[in-house]
Amino acid sequence: GKTAFLTSAAAALLARESPRFSLAPLGAGEVPRFDHAAHIAALAADPPRCPERTNAVSMLALVAQLDQSPFPSRHLRLELLDYPGEWLLDLPLLTLRFPSWSEGVLRRLEAPDMVAFAKPFLGFVHGLPMRAKADEALAAAGARMYRELLHDLRIAGFSYLQPGRNLMPAPGPEPPWLGFFPMLGAGPFATLLANRYDAYVEAVRRDLASPLFAEVDRLVVLADVLSALHGGEAAFADTRAALGAAAGALRWRFSWADTFSALTEPRLPPRVIGRVAFAATKADHVADRQRGNLASLMKNLAQVPGNGVRIAHFALASVRCTEDFVWTLEGRPVSAV
Repeated sequence: GKTAFLTSAAAALLARESPRFSLAPLGAGEVPRFDHAAHIAALAADPPRCPERTNAVSMLALVAQLDQSPFPSRHLRLELLDYPGEWLLDLPLLTLRFPSWSEGVLRRLEAPDMVAFAKPFLGFVHGLPMRAKADEALAAAGARMYRELLHDLRIAGFSYLQPGRNLMPAPGPEPPWLGFFPMLGAGPFATLLANRYDAYVEAVRRDLASPLFAEVDRLVVLADVLSALHGGEAAFADTRAALGAAAGALRWRFSWADTFSALTEPRLPPRVIGRVAFAATKADHVADRQRGNLASLMKNLAQVPGNGVRIAHFALASVRCTEDFVWTLEGRPVSAV
């Protein structure tokens, strides 16, 4: 995942001789430091351990001294942001109201590939009275069922799962507004869920979209394409839909509306993403001659709606844990790992 990727990328940059990189202070900002030293120690332990899943935003800052002889050297600061990948799929919620979001989620859950997992939850939702009263116990039961469904779908290989904090909650006590789930209808109970949804969306805007993604102008998107393939055709299509939804929510184009809104607050307008790298992970799980095909699958999955964006597609392994090998099978050489 991203934590292993950032740890590996930072280790490679810090080992360079030209230009020479070093860790940089974060200053007085609010984003915690990415604990690069602890992650390196975990990977180098005996036995080695993968870094824990990311459950909060953190930043790794590096500075490089660029030699421009005969001119004075200058410094380049590189800020790398780590955040829970589940949260990326919360960005599309910023443009959706609760009824539209609920309709889209329930439609996906009723599709043939998901309905077997979702039957208990769908039965619960469809059994609710159209104008049910606001009932906390009912809301807690529905939210618990929906969260369990999301976990089951992730285990089955699906990716387009919202809201992301149901799968990776932020540290600390759980806020009441996390207790919502998709529902169609009107009345006091639907209003309760809609108000919690709106509070969740505002938290996404406040904690992630405005302070963090507003400063991002280059992006690396990692996808576990091999797990999506292993999950079957439905899981692969779901991964494509998830990447498309996330890409559609990012800033690929200049917006006069965003600029005007920023000037009235006042603050700088959000940056436009100019470069993006889509990378299929676990490339060491396939033989070298197949890694080009893995990168091609990543290209097939990832579509960017913007014009003029520089895009690249890769197959990579943050930590290589296999060796390429040629196996003889029925007298014929076969690439293996």
